[in-house]
Amino acid sequence: MHRQCGSPTDKIDVHLTAAERKLILERIYILDTPLLRPIAYTSGEQPVMISLDDLDDLANYIDSQSQLDFHKDLGPSLQRLVQKLRHLLGTYAVNFQSLPERDGEVTQPAFPVSYSASQRRVIAECIPELAERLRLPEPNARVVQFTLAELRHVKKHARRAVVSVNSGMQRNSLYTVIETTCSALQKYQEGGIGRISPSKRVYQLRISILDISPEIWRRIQVKECTLDRLHEHIQLAFGWWNYHLHQFLIADRRYGDPWLLDDGFEDSEIVDSTATKLSDIVPKDGKRYGFTYEYDFGDGWQHEILFEGCLEAKKGARYPLCVEGKRACPPEDVGGVGGYVDYCEAMSDPKHKEHDDWMAWRGPYDPEALDPVKMTKNMRRGMPKPEYDEP
Repeated sequence: MHRQCGSPTDKIDVHLTAAERKLILERIYILDTPLLRPIAYTSGEQPVMISLDDLDDLANYIDSQSQLDFHKDLGPSLQRLVQKLRHLLGTYAVNFQSLPERDGEVTQPAFPVSYSASQRRVIAECIPELAERLRLPEPNARVVQFTLAELRHVKKHARRAVVSVNSGMQRNSLYTVIETTCSALQKYQEGGIGRISPSKRVYQLRISILDISPEIWRRIQVKECTLDRLHEHIQLAFGWWNYHLHQFLIADRRYGDPWLLDDGFEDSEIVDSTATKLSDIVPKDGKRYGFTYEYDFGDGWQHEILFEGCLEAKKGARYPLCVEGKRACPPEDVGGVGGYVDYCEAMSDPKHKEHDDWMAWRGPYDPEALDPVKMTKNMRRGMPKPEYDEP
């Protein structure tokens, strides 16, 4: 059989029947929520995306459950499922066991993880070679530095130990070790935003106006902020004047200022954009993610926002920053996409019957003009305070 090369973190599609899902989620006793979460949260018609490491752990859990006396009636079904999972694992060449050597200097980055005293004790029992670093004599929670490979090793050994211990207290400690370690692995995974400290984290976003060709777009870099502040960054990066209402559409939910957008309908729930941060929206693994920003509900300017990832702030650099883009922002109140097309056509032809009227309305307009330096200065200056007429 040809075996594919794979690493423990590689995710693959696992097709489970409805009966197999029921076996795992309802008929046997597994409290390892990080392991069960992908199965529970995936629709019954969809394959489960699970890492090879977790698939190996799941097969071991099910195998251990099939040996229990009170699961005698389920034994054959569980063993068939174990064979299916292990056959799938057998198509990959993966090393699940090795703990990396630490020859004086760690070549891989290490990350801080807080474990309680009881958690550190059970880790030391599972993996004695880590005992010296676990600060065992010290009480209460302590932070320990581990590489991702070491964290995966802790997770795997804790999962293997939890099915064989008889002490309830020890079992509970192992389950909390698994939960804490899985959370750390998710936070610090390659490309994950958790690898960059919040004070140094910079979000890169590409924003484009939909349904206009050639495309009008900006690429900006901003520090952590609320969606309400992101709205201001977008306004200033494009050259909008903040004359109209706006909202964000993210995963079928509306985000905006409830005081401004409340339309009196009970089913029109609005998530408060003044209290929602970018870090609440973007994937923790740092993967690209898209959502929508709408400005001016009359003209209906729809913007596609693509989160491109997190960067570490450069030493001495100032943010926010308009990195690059193309073409000038449409004028306010031009009439949406259709009105903008007509406007550009009239402005490009001095003989057009509406050219003089448009020129008198807003003056000259160059659709290709863009100055990222000027846009950056505007973003850093912030939104101008509204001017009110004297009574």
